[in-house]
Amino acid sequence: MRVPSSRMDADFARFRAAYPTVRAALDGCTRPDWLLLLAWEALDHKTAADLGLGAARILRSRTNWWFVNPNPDRLEAVQTWAGTDDDTTQDHATGRAISLSWAPGAALAYVTEYLILPAVFPERSVHRYGALMFAFAVVCIPAIRGILGAVVRRRAARLDDSAVLNILLASIRAGMAGKPRLVEVVMKLVGRRVRRLVEAETR
Repeated sequence: MRVPSSRMDADFARFRAAYPTVRAALDGCTRPDWLLLLAWEALDHKTAADLGLGAARILRSRTNWWFVNPNPDRLEAVQTWAGTDDDTTQDHATGRAISLSWAPGAALAYVTEYLILPAVFPERSVHRYGALMFAFAVVCIPAIRGILGAVVRRRAARLDDSAVLNILLASIRAGMAGKPRLVEVVMKLVGRRVRRLVEAETR
């Protein structure tokens, strides 16, 4: 059974009240969502969002179907908001555009081969159809990549600090419920980064 977020927030408030500082609270923190809240309290929110993205991606229940999903998820908008796009992100965007380009490429090739070209070349050709599909898919890649990028940027422009925090908490908490065995991994990997940044911030 999923615990209501209001109860989770109350639990965190009681936990936080038991420690005088964020550095002390980090030593007693055992939950990735509370780790994000502590980072949000102590660090610049875009830095904290980047840490939260790391935790969410470890915990998230995502399959390879995202590669052909034309609707970018909310974490992509959060990453753009935080300004943490990197080469890996760009590679993923290109890979998704390539995967999505085959559907319009096939449709355009069909229209060309079976509706336009018969007036010039009455004989149909499977090889020509394949070549047309490949050519149209290649042409579609930059257009699809540009459209998806515009969607993500528009969504990111609508976000504020509160919305970003809520998106990250929802994703992390869903991952904690779906993949509890990864909680300890997040606490080790992301927790180490949070602690190092908080210590540098409070020196």
